Amino acid sequence: MAGDIAVKYRLYRTLNNAKFTTDMNIRAALVSLFVTATLSIPAQADVHLGAMVGSLSSSLSGSTPSGTKLTSRSTVGVGAIIDIGLTRDVRLSLQPMYLPRGAHLAVSVPGSSETRDSVAIELNYLSVPLLARVIADNGIAYVIGGLELGFLLSAEWKAEGEPTVDISESIRSVDIAADLGVGILPRLGRVRGMVELRYSQSLSNTTETDPESGFVPRVKYSGFQLWLGVLVPMGGGDE
Repeated sequence: MAGDIAVKYRLYRTLNNAKFTTDMNIRAALVSLFVTATLSIPAQADVHLGAMVGSLSSSLSGSTPSGTKLTSRSTVGVGAIIDIGLTRDVRLSLQPMYLPRGAHLAVSVPGSSETRDSVAIELNYLSVPLLARVIADNGIAYVIGGLELGFLLSAEWKAEGEPTVDISESIRSVDIAADLGVGILPRLGRVRGMVELRYSQSLSNTTETDPESGFVPRVKYSGFQLWLGVLVPMGGGDE
């Protein structure tokens, strides 16, 4: 019996180590691709610079303790835009931003079928999406998509009536997400406005630790983002 348990334990460790190595290799490859694409921008490209502010609805999904459920958290993000023309209808958009994420943990109320949000999980990132913007023939509507690198700035667990707990050691320091959205670029003279609805989905678990031993359950991030912004052409008129 003891021998069987030892074999199962060694197999469990081997599989977990293999999964960890595979995740790290995939993460390193995506980061390398991200950096290579950024450095490949032509020196004399058609460039627009801008700023944006967004209303964000983020949520975490995954394992939770019995009697609880995760609900969405609404926040506000801000960012800059570096928009580079690759062709007449395709542009590469680099968007460094401050991006709050997280969720509320709703706990069941004894004697009631309702739950209440008594715990807040707050994750703050320096996020750098690298997106391709494909503009329609009318020059206004577009679709956008690509990858987003998020670098963790802080992570906190806030419960009602309890001290704030730093949980940054339980959260991955780098998150990779896929972004997809639609929007419009109305003309405001030489300046372009921007209204965009975007969906973002993490490609790996947000948490670093095993759910059985970690303070935070194993979860993934997803959320909708509504961005308003302005783009200003550098060095020439907007076609």
